Amino acid sequence: MIRSIRTPARPLGALLVMLCLLPACSRLNDNLFVLLEDADGKTGAIEVTNESGARVIERSGQAVAVRGANSTPSDPFAVSPDDIDARFRDALAAEPEKPVNFVLYFQTGSTDLRPESAEQLPQVLQVIANRTAPIVAVVGHTDTAGSARVNAALALDRAREVAKILTGIGIPAARIEITSHGENNLLIPTGDEVAEPRNRRVEITVR
Repeated sequence: MIRSIRTPARPLGALLVMLCLLPACSRLNDNLFVLLEDADGKTGAIEVTNESGARVIERSGQAVAVRGANSTPSDPFAVSPDDIDARFRDALAAEPEKPVNFVLYFQTGSTDLRPESAEQLPQVLQVIANRTAPIVAVVGHTDTAGSARVNAALALDRAREVAKILTGIGIPAARIEITSHGENNLLIPTGDEVAEPRNRRVEITVR
């Protein structure tokens, strides 16, 4: 089995690729676990464990090979970028695109976007347009000024306003998830009845 012990880690071997990348290696039936860095350039670690032992890999491009449940995992060895690309190109291309997040801010007590947030809309729309079948989560928020009931409604109105912009450019309404958190889940923690501009927002997640 494979057990993740630190994150972020992207164990390509979780696909249980039945290949060995070493030119002189004859263990073509080995399970190969390769650790790659994530999109931010960070590398965690994975531990490959079976009944016969365990090995930890924590450097990008390292691999461990395992022949079977009763065979001790190999010592870590390096796999070149060219080998990774040649052997795993299709698997990497099949990975889902990572979610992209945006935060849009609003004027006090309204559904009007602040100018700097309105300027972000072309970027938001471009990211959505580049997805084959996007799912867009739109979550409305407020600060704590006013009653919780009114804020829940206002946050929902803000989310709906953003959704209206998205449907206006052709994003199907069925692909947009609209939620209101009201004055809950504050970006900037405050007490009650505090007007905090950074809490008057809509968070957009494009998947």
